[in-house]
Amino acid sequence: MKKLHLALVSALALSLAGSGSALAKPPAEKHQTNHSNKGQDKRQGKISVETVKNDDGNEVKSNGIKKTGLENALDHVKNPTARAAIQRAMERQKAKKEDQEKPQTDQQIAAADAAKLQIGFAAGDTLNSVTQSLNLPATGKYGSTIVWTSSNTAVISSDGKTVVRPTDADVKIVLTAVVTKNGVSVTKTFELTVKVKFTDAQIVAADKAALAIGFSGQDTVTSVTYALSLPATGAQGSHIAWVSSDPGIISNDGKTVNRPLNGQGDAVVTLTATLSSNGVTDTKAFTLIVKQQLTDAEKAAADKAALQFGFGGTDNASSVTLKLSLPSLGLNGSVILWYSSNPETVKSDGTVIRPAAGTGDKTATLTAVLVNNAAFDTKAFTVTVKQLP
Repeated sequence: MKKLHLALVSALALSLAGSGSALAKPPAEKHQTNHSNKGQDKRQGKISVETVKNDDGNEVKSNGIKKTGLENALDHVKNPTARAAIQRAMERQKAKKEDQEKPQTDQQIAAADAAKLQIGFAAGDTLNSVTQSLNLPATGKYGSTIVWTSSNTAVISSDGKTVVRPTDADVKIVLTAVVTKNGVSVTKTFELTVKVKFTDAQIVAADKAALAIGFSGQDTVTSVTYALSLPATGAQGSHIAWVSSDPGIISNDGKTVNRPLNGQGDAVVTLTATLSSNGVTDTKAFTLIVKQQLTDAEKAAADKAALQFGFGGTDNASSVTLKLSLPSLGLNGSVILWYSSNPETVKSDGTVIRPAAGTGDKTATLTAVLVNNAAFDTKAFTVTVKQLP
């Protein structure tokens, strides 16, 4: 109890000191302030930072913002009960300040409530995109009565609870709030955009027009070699189901593509999409050509044409400083083996050994050997490795 008493006394003393009371002024020698740069900082547009000494004699920085006595007390008191008492006092002090700052006249109250007035939107909605009902406050923070009117009650009711989306185009609506306190009124307006809502037939038609198949790599409608991306939902929300005319070549979901063997010729497959929305349906067909498999020599040649290696950082072929990334497998399954003409500068795994400063840049030719079963091909790249700085 004695410790608690001392803590409360300390808190009170600090509180009185912070409030300017003459009952508890700290000894002058406890707080020594260095003001030497204060005027200079002000002239240079800086925040004045003072150096002070605390009760322990340690220097601390202050940004010039004076703390209240209760804040000072909270900084020094460690006893939990005392700290809780100080925090309650701070909360009462804050509430009193807010009460003092509260608007007093009817005009001030109405104006303050109008300034703070906001519309409550459903999840995902904003002023520029309204699709659901609104929450329109009927009372302001300071007690004003709020009456709302809509410029078009057929779209948004005056209470905001009913929103009827248009079926042809977006519509702009103005909601007007009259904020009144004891006969004194302030008006505030909000412009909102109510988004169009298509009919099911419009949804299906729009999604059909926009529907497209996603291809991988360099594939196109007339040259399919990889799996496809078939959308299951349209942009406007219609459900899309797919059917393949030959699931053995292209599966119904497009995730499996089995290319005909070399010599069998290309395969023609039709993918039909059925779009539906609440019983309204339509179809869209896509005719695709699945390319027959390449010969081993064609695979090696295709992998050679596509072959590149990766540089580190901002390096390029004429300026190499970092390790190279050398692929070991081609897109068509060719195994890639690398050989260097100058392994002391560039190793076959892409490791780069830069020449010493003053010895000059070095070049190396990297040769890729592409092997696909019995077929093979080669491709050479020349790089310049920069000497160390």
